[in-house]
Amino acid sequence: MLNENLNHKWSRWKLSLLGKITVLKSFAVPKLIYPLTVLHNPDQNCINKIKKLMFQFLWDNTLEKNSREKIIQDYCHGGLKMLDIEKFIEALKCSWVKRLKVQPYSKWVQLYETMLNKYGQQLIFKCNLNAKDTEKLEIKSRFLKDILLAWSNVKFRDDISNINKEIIWNNTNKKSNIKPFFFHDWADKGTVFIEHIYDYRNKQFF
Repeated sequence: MLNENLNHKWSRWKLSLLGKITVLKSFAVPKLIYPLTVLHNPDQNCINKIKKLMFQFLWDNTLEKNSREKIIQDYCHGGLKMLDIEKFIEALKCSWVKRLKVQPYSKWVQLYETMLNKYGQQLIFKCNLNAKDTEKLEIKSRFLKDILLAWSNVKFRDDISNINKEIIWNNTNKKSNIKPFFFHDWADKGTVFIEHIYDYRNKQFF
């Protein structure tokens, strides 16, 4: 349906590549925003199909003349700022993190916080989990898991400049029995950062 609509409306116009990208961003992509925002992510086959349809429109159903990786780059890097649909989906899911913070008393936020209780509720959004460890979290909601995965892809840091201020819990870089961990009792008493348990001046644990 996406490709049919694009071809039917715009195929008779001799658009440049930039013109076609503008059409995609202005008329095709907005139709995807709502379902991609409120539903769990489509499977990879579906995402690949969406990408294929967009690039078929871009190249008039002919051989692609530039790599997709190149054409999604910014102008200053030789690209045309073509939409990266996977990053776009990630951004839509990350937008829910703000909603979780500004609507603390809504029923759906309370439901998600219940699901995240064993990981410190909203503390998990401040933690340093990579996608692999996030995928292993025991969370029933696929939608919530998608939000956490998108957030981890944006926020995870492998190199830490100030280890004292690093959060202990749910941390890919700090594991026990090859798994990140969270101790409710410790966190409830204010033990959150590395500096709360280790004195780097004396090189000793408190």
